[in-house]
Amino acid sequence: MDTSLRVRTRYAFLWIALVPVALAATAVWLSGQFRQEVAWIAHTYDVRTQTRDLVQLVSDAEDATREYLLTGKPQFSQSTDANIVQAGLRLEQVRNLTNDNPVQQRNLRTLHPVLQQAFADMQDAIAISPATRANRLTEIEQQDDRTMTQVRSVARAMMQEEERLLLARTRAETGTSREVEAIFVAAVLVTLGLLFWASRRMRQYAAQRDRAESAIEDTLRQFEALNRDLEAHVEERTAQLRKVNAQLASSNADLERFAFIASHDLQEPLRMVALFSQLLERSCRGIIDDQASTYIGTIIEATDRMRELLRSLLAYAEVGVRPEGATQSVDLNAVLEQVIKNLRTSIDETGAVIDSARLPDLTVNEGHFIQLFQNLVGNAIKYRSDRPPRIRISVEQVDEHLRFSVADNGIGIEPQYHEKIFVAFKRLHGRQIPGTGVGLAICKRALDRYGGHIWVESQAGMGATFFFTVPAALKKESPLHRGVPA
Repeated sequence: MDTSLRVRTRYAFLWIALVPVALAATAVWLSGQFRQEVAWIAHTYDVRTQTRDLVQLVSDAEDATREYLLTGKPQFSQSTDANIVQAGLRLEQVRNLTNDNPVQQRNLRTLHPVLQQAFADMQDAIAISPATRANRLTEIEQQDDRTMTQVRSVARAMMQEEERLLLARTRAETGTSREVEAIFVAAVLVTLGLLFWASRRMRQYAAQRDRAESAIEDTLRQFEALNRDLEAHVEERTAQLRKVNAQLASSNADLERFAFIASHDLQEPLRMVALFSQLLERSCRGIIDDQASTYIGTIIEATDRMRELLRSLLAYAEVGVRPEGATQSVDLNAVLEQVIKNLRTSIDETGAVIDSARLPDLTVNEGHFIQLFQNLVGNAIKYRSDRPPRIRISVEQVDEHLRFSVADNGIGIEPQYHEKIFVAFKRLHGRQIPGTGVGLAICKRALDRYGGHIWVESQAGMGATFFFTVPAALKKESPLHRGVPA
């Protein structure tokens, strides 16, 4: 999917979130301003009301004083006192309400002494004796008129100031109200525009996603078709390989049978050649010269060597042609005892000592393991050093395999020959040490049939240890006792 479209869509939703929030915050701030301006307008009306009440209370106090002077009734003097007290309270309220307005404070400073003087004159008039009230009534009325004129003058100035403030605050309130309305309309329009923009981006995003999903589905269908083709090819190749493997197995079996038959059948002609060579030597003894006798001896020696090679080849072929099903529970300790009997002459001649741990019972072909142990023990005796051979046989279980070891103190094997010695007819010492070079190849071939492996660890002059493994599944359920001499 197009990365730029994804980014644009993300930005669209970001603006949808941020712009309305910013407009809402501005609207909230303007609403606060509007409420504050409304409060100031209410404050202005309150100052005007309190000022009018103050003037009215002063006027009521004067009227009550005049009535008292005319009638002498005490309720009018009480009304005067009550109006004076209320007028004082109204004056204090107006002073508190206009505390932030220097103009009104100046007007109040002008009004305050006038009111004090007027209140004092009223109280003095009430205190005049009844005999002199009529004579002073005109004077008192004139003084009250002058006082009220001053009070009304200052009150008029205060009302004009409040009218000015009311006009300014009403204009501010109207402007703020219009701004709030404009912000609201702008927020609605911007939000609608952003939603339209986002919807376009979403449609583009969905269309591109649908194209991508369609492309993925096409790719998956192509992969499925390729997989089906590959599976068909694999099945075809597997069938071909099975056929080839069957042919190879048949060919190998034929070759093994041929090698077995050839090595077996060729021994009789060789035996005849050796026999008639010996008869020829005896019958011609004293007749032929020494050179002819040497030739006949060489023929007999070569024939014996050829017979030995054929016997080794026959043993090698027998490992391949022996049926795999011909297995049974075999006690490897008994196998080792049989090997020691077979090699008794070599053991006695060399003074070899064979020490073995307790070996397990395996479900195998007994002949294979007789050949295996006989070749390994025989090689340990054959490739001995100047010291009497010391051969140690042990076994341990490693994971899912049994690992056997046959260690000796012989002449050892150089590391570069560790792999070559398991190839048939590969010999390291020529005719210095008798042998055909097939023994270790027989060991490897026998172990291959059981899924085993054989290798050697050695250094020249430091003896050799041959290791071989077989699956632990071949073992019968019997404990292994390591380190117990055989």
